[in-house]
Amino acid sequence: MARRWSRLPVRALGDLAAVLRHRTTLRVADAAARDIPLALRSDFGLSSGWFAPLMSDDQALGLLVVEPSDVDVVEEHVERIGVALGIARTRYLADRRQAELDLLLDLTRAAVEPGAPGRAIEQLCQRLAHQLGVRRACVFLVEEERLVAAHAYNADGSVDRDGFRAFTATASPPPIVRAAFRDWETLVIDEPSPALLGNWWIERFGVASGVAIPIGTAEEPMGVLTLDDPRPRRFTERVVGLAEAAATHFGLLYERARLLDDHARGVRAGAAVRDLLREGSRAQSSTDAVEIAARIGREALEAEQACALLVDGEGTIEHIVTVAIEEPWRGEVQRRFLGLHASDLLLGRVLAERREPVVVSEVDDSDLIPRELLAGLPVQSYVALPLGVSSGFRGSLVFTASRQHRRWSRADRQLIEQLMLECELVLENANLREVEAARSQELAWRAMHDPLTGLPNRVLVDDRLGSA
Repeated sequence: MARRWSRLPVRALGDLAAVLRHRTTLRVADAAARDIPLALRSDFGLSSGWFAPLMSDDQALGLLVVEPSDVDVVEEHVERIGVALGIARTRYLADRRQAELDLLLDLTRAAVEPGAPGRAIEQLCQRLAHQLGVRRACVFLVEEERLVAAHAYNADGSVDRDGFRAFTATASPPPIVRAAFRDWETLVIDEPSPALLGNWWIERFGVASGVAIPIGTAEEPMGVLTLDDPRPRRFTERVVGLAEAAATHFGLLYERARLLDDHARGVRAGAAVRDLLREGSRAQSSTDAVEIAARIGREALEAEQACALLVDGEGTIEHIVTVAIEEPWRGEVQRRFLGLHASDLLLGRVLAERREPVVVSEVDDSDLIPRELLAGLPVQSYVALPLGVSSGFRGSLVFTASRQHRRWSRADRQLIEQLMLECELVLENANLREVEAARSQELAWRAMHDPLTGLPNRVLVDDRLGSA
């Protein structure tokens, strides 16, 4: 109840605002007869009262309310209370400022400290939740004029993959996030609130208390930062204040973290292209080239698995290359897909017609591959590249993130486009070498065999005699 009034503008207090504005006392025998908010009177059971400003060094720090109104109050006591409040407030602000500085310094370190590539944002969110002593920090970003769940990390670093997938795959954020973004103000819940959270969020994630804070500015909104905890009334005024201070700088830190992650992906992309071209130049067949592209592309995209489906001239899947797919899944993939016609799969038709990458963040929401073909396989999101764009459709190269739903970022998509172009170049060169090798072999055969009977001719006999 007290929190409801802790952020109320002074002007909303009606007649009581004049007490602070004019630095004067006010005695009210009947609160209902004065301009005092009904909710304020109801929450605090206020029927009458004596109101005085609490002053320290000519600065109004607060409002003293004594009830009932006919109680005699010694002005000297009010003055002492004001002085004591001023001292306490100074110490509180100093402690809070130091806590804010410590928190911001720690977040800055988290945003730039070395670690696994692409983990700067994860470290930033984890550190914020850890420092504030709550369970989880989440980020909802503005994408295409709507709020999208982008990141959710626990303070202790633990990973609930099913929970993460459910969190990031949800179509709409909880009402508290939308309201905080719409009104551009901090919202706090002390207990499970279906109105602000929705029953699904309460039951699925066990949220008992939380806070939603806009990040960025109202003119240039970035999104909403949320913190939640399974314990009720976890977000005291101090924690909320620290969270707001962190959110003010979180946008800058988040952008820096995103740039670091993009840079890490850029470094991986450059290394992948270099390795792909170097190793691809030694590929003597299209199958070798595809295997190299699958292995290097999987590492560059940080995908867990890769699979290439190669088709023959009739469009039938005749060969399957797998990378990092263990048994029994490798055999299951061979059994389910080998011999299928590419046109039997919507994914095959889309790749053959559009000749551009296809990104699927959640397989349950896509019909590009029939459900029965993926049933039981550890695949929850994937990206597919067409093979043989310029020389004729040869199949698809699929990179998967099997353990969880994956939100393919802008940097990921740029890398995917680049990989498709480089794969095309490597595959085309390998095809040329394969054709040249076959042509050389054919010419060598013709030189040493009779074209009519196919029997060895004198050139081959002389060659063998010379060798003997």
